Amino acid sequence: MDPRQPRRHRAVNPLPVVADLVVANARCVATVDSERRELVSGWVAVTDGLVSGVGTDEPPAAATVLDATDCLVTPGLVNAHHHLYQNLT
Repeated sequence: MDPRQPRRHRAVNPLPVVADLVVANARCVATVDSERRELVSGWVAVTDGLVSGVGTDEPPAAATVLDATDCLVTPGLVNAHHHLYQNLT
């Protein structure tokens, strides 16, 4: 190798895209599942318009990542008559 030539590095393959959208770093994710879990410092993954995963570990790779730092992430509420986090919605 010629020391006068710049070093060339092989490209590192990025993680494969798993989700279309990841909403990451949420202060709290309200799942409203059967266990009524509230995930602190959580994320939500969306694929083909549907929630494909939630968690508090490392989020999956996504085409688009939305930073939800200091935000509460709730499910889409189709019927506006609800009592879920009523003071916030």
